[in-house]
Amino acid sequence: MDIERGCYQVTSNDVCKHAAHCPSKLSKLLPLLLFIAATSVSCSPSPKRYSDEHIKFLASDAHVIVADTPLVLPYIALGGFSGGASFSLDRKRDRNAAKDRLNVFRAAADNPQTAPTLGKLEINITTYGWDDFGGDLIRICSRLKREWSKSVCDNPWAPLKQALPGRIYLADIRRLDAFDNYSLSGGGRMSDLLMSMHIESEETTIGCDHDADMCYAATHISANLIAIWYVGSSKLDRSSDVDRESKSIKAFVQYALGPKENFKALFIAACQLRRPDSPRGPDAYHVSCDGT
Repeated sequence: MDIERGCYQVTSNDVCKHAAHCPSKLSKLLPLLLFIAATSVSCSPSPKRYSDEHIKFLASDAHVIVADTPLVLPYIALGGFSGGASFSLDRKRDRNAAKDRLNVFRAAADNPQTAPTLGKLEINITTYGWDDFGGDLIRICSRLKREWSKSVCDNPWAPLKQALPGRIYLADIRRLDAFDNYSLSGGGRMSDLLMSMHIESEETTIGCDHDADMCYAATHISANLIAIWYVGSSKLDRSSDVDRESKSIKAFVQYALGPKENFKALFIAACQLRRPDSPRGPDAYHVSCDGT
């Protein structure tokens, strides 16, 4: 259960951690908090255990192609690649079908020579080993191959984490129908919104749903490759943030996701493009951008 608007992205596991940090918004979250409290035993769920084989898989690189562009990133950063949610009453069959789809995808994505071509790719930029309540997933950090993913894995104050949106979609502008199944809160499909935005130049374009409460930005990365990300409500003036995020996303794709990573160039760009209000963080996690 996710809420992407408000002062934090809140999940049922995050309520105990984050509710106290945004008291001005707490009244709006109260119904959700009561629901979670009524359906959960506590805010400390039983830790999920991951086998070494599963950790190795999540840390390994997936090779995909979007808009004729080869991309490389760890499986744990991918979102939604194994299929959408299913509401079938036959849960066992659903699990088996999802597992089969995942195996087919892995067989192709494990090898750059057989990399699957996708209409869109969802990328999550988060602390992959930090948010795990049981602490078991922290083992993934040392096994990641790409420096960018290691830099954010257990550090929410990493420059890259402070420069990028938490979720980015890379898409082929010729295949916007890949978003047909994405609904907007104000009604309509995300694919229709994207088509109405006329994403035709290097300028960043913003489009909102009918209520102007859910807005997305889109920008060209290359000829047919575009990046899309959520920017909040049109009621908020985020033009400077959107421009900064656009630059950081372009740097991320250029320096982090290609066949060869250039983390030094990415780190310099991230330091220059962090959110202006980015906190320094505890000394143990502080990463200096100026050599101090």
